[in-house]
Amino acid sequence: MSKLTSRSATVVISIISVFAALDVAFGAIPGWWISWAAIIKPLHGIMLGPIAGPYAAIIGGLIGNFIWPQTAVLSVFTWVPGVLGALAAGLLIKSEKYPLWIIVATMYIVLIGAFFFHPVGNTVALWALYDKVIALALVFPTAKLVKKLRNNGVLNFKWLAPTLGLISFIGTEMDDIVGNIIFMFFGLYNVFGIPTKDLPFIYMSGALIMPAQRLLIALLATAVAVPLFKVFEKSKIIKWPLT
Repeated sequence: MSKLTSRSATVVISIISVFAALDVAFGAIPGWWISWAAIIKPLHGIMLGPIAGPYAAIIGGLIGNFIWPQTAVLSVFTWVPGVLGALAAGLLIKSEKYPLWIIVATMYIVLIGAFFFHPVGNTVALWALYDKVIALALVFPTAKLVKKLRNNGVLNFKWLAPTLGLISFIGTEMDDIVGNIIFMFFGLYNVFGIPTKDLPFIYMSGALIMPAQRLLIALLATAVAVPLFKVFEKSKIIKWPLT
């Protein structure tokens, strides 16, 4: 982030606070399998960038987990996946000038490998990872699209929706795989009283539902992000992403 004046620092803090508050508010909406606060996570990265975005996700996630403990599906770690999802989205939106997409691809490779080689994760890898592999394959094409977003500094609206849609999908899938890693490596299935023999059935039953939900979340996030980008681009009030 470039050096901030006291006024610009106040603006950044205020916007982070607004997005964190939205995170908390969406966490109150009942959801099935996942919290609807997941819609906000890719928006943190897309609108705020790879620095301010994760900050907003941390603040919103921690407060939301405290206020709505019934949504804390990963116990005290529930806020963590959204932070990594926001980071991935932020890194991709900033890949216009820097090859930050490589960091996102590396994160995916490491997390997919860790889950696959986990002794319990390996038993459900087929159903848990196929959509994450798809997301990994989309990282580089998405980075190429990001480069088309601006032409001589002017936002190219033609590529806006597909680019933000792919970034949202990759961000939400990053959120999901981090959640799966935490679930496996911290043995939360034991904490929640789920026998390991039941895990294949659980993952199999969610093999289509979970990716469909992630896709829906990406579409909803895109529906919000596109008009926001257009409004702020035309108004020249704030440069997006914020950091």
